[in-house]
Amino acid sequence: MEGAMRLPYFDDWKVQMNEKFSDFLPEKEEVAHRVKQFYFGDNDVSEDTMEQFLLYFTDVLFAYPMLKSLSARVEALGDTIYLYEYSFVDEDTPSFPHTNIRGAQHCFQSRAVRDQDLTGRTDEYRRMVQIAREYTLNFILTGSPTSTDARFPLWRPANAQRSPHMSIGPVIELRDDILGDRAALWDSIYEEHYRGPLVPDGYTGGASSIMISKIIILIVVTIGMLNW
Repeated sequence: MEGAMRLPYFDDWKVQMNEKFSDFLPEKEEVAHRVKQFYFGDNDVSEDTMEQFLLYFTDVLFAYPMLKSLSARVEALGDTIYLYEYSFVDEDTPSFPHTNIRGAQHCFQSRAVRDQDLTGRTDEYRRMVQIAREYTLNFILTGSPTSTDARFPLWRPANAQRSPHMSIGPVIELRDDILGDRAALWDSIYEEHYRGPLVPDGYTGGASSIMISKIIILIVVTIGMLNW
């Protein structure tokens, strides 16, 4: 639910998104229509479609650019990347406006790792803090996010198809599909409208990595322009 970062703009943007959705997507009108249909169908952007509003901005601001970057780096450079989705919520997590939905917002996983006063927090949250800190510490020390809890699966690096990823929520488990048809939508748009990053012949390691990073940054910035 990274898209919750755009909740402060909902009252203004719902009107603008209904009037011209393509202003929120730097693409051709037909692509904007396709995206609008995917997330909202024939419905207006309104209080009744708050969940779709959150998912749309989750995907264009964070989720899909991150997945696209992962695929490019693993495919072109063979980078070792550990992919996860943090979705933990408890009874202390407020629901989003106009919904009964709770979701992990921007930086919730970082907050779990940082020093904090746990007085009054639920036992479930205290446990999640321990899990998140152990994964993070072991990754810093060894380069691999491991856990001493034998009940948790071995966390393997993701391949270029973004599999597997660790689901860190009520259940800790490895999963194969992340974002599902939402990622498939953006994959198809990129295949039609963007040329993927290329590694020049004779370049390896750091030089290629820097070039790929610059291209990915440009792609992410392009998507981010819809917020201007």
